[in-house]
Amino acid sequence: MISANRRRSRRVVAPIILLLATSSVLGNPVGYNGKGTYVIEDDYTGDNIYIANGTRVYLENGVITAPNSTDDGVSAVVVKDSTFYGKNGAIYGGIGIGGKGITISTSRDSTNNSPGAATFEAGVEVYGGAAYSEITTSGGVAVQVLHNGSIATFNGGRFTAGMGCRDDVCGIASVDGIALHVIQGKAVVKGGTFEGSFYNERGQIEVHGCVVYDDETRKIVGVLLDGSDIDVLYRQPTGQNSPPNITLNYTSCAESSKTISVSALTTGITVTNPVLWIGLFFGLVF
Repeated sequence: MISANRRRSRRVVAPIILLLATSSVLGNPVGYNGKGTYVIEDDYTGDNIYIANGTRVYLENGVITAPNSTDDGVSAVVVKDSTFYGKNGAIYGGIGIGGKGITISTSRDSTNNSPGAATFEAGVEVYGGAAYSEITTSGGVAVQVLHNGSIATFNGGRFTAGMGCRDDVCGIASVDGIALHVIQGKAVVKGGTFEGSFYNERGQIEVHGCVVYDDETRKIVGVLLDGSDIDVLYRQPTGQNSPPNITLNYTSCAESSKTISVSALTTGITVTNPVLWIGLFFGLVF
């Protein structure tokens, strides 16, 4: 494997409000596209990382920070027809116009490369960029999965939507971003901590653990396979009726300090296969 040891200064994100200029600030595009395997161990500040053409990249210990106030809120990391492993480190979408943390995509006409894929482990953190610009509409997305064939697997980690802009900064308040945005792709959630909603547009979101989905509140609630609590709003476009695919794991239910109330059986909480509720009922009561 090739180690990408390009030392950059580490940026600490301070909890202060900054009014950024709305002019474009373009980062340095850094490409990994040689179909080899690379390791990122150090920091990139003010850069956009592009991984393409069947390349495999491991984030082992680095911090990747996108430039501020880009025109369209571009991603700090783009994975196209390639594979990304987030093991340790952090990814920050640019602030100003809320940038995305990472986007996984697959070319519609690609036949020579594998689909875009990303796997996230317990040591990685991904943040959507905060909105501090009057022309933005929302905070940034932490993880975006685009196009058929693309897949993101979450075994652990922390994924935080970007904050919307405050009215005293932008003149009008804007909404926060999204922790996980799937557009025709697929996300498999087995672990991790999510601060922000899930949004599914014609894709699939699969959640594993002692977890339930409530149609009325549109929330996914429970404990994931890694023991992390999940309590997120599940959103989809108007007219779409595609609930998340819930895969119950009885071991997670038995080991969790929290239990799903048996009254959930009669309060509209649903899973993909209702027969599984019988096993859950007996597992919690007896």
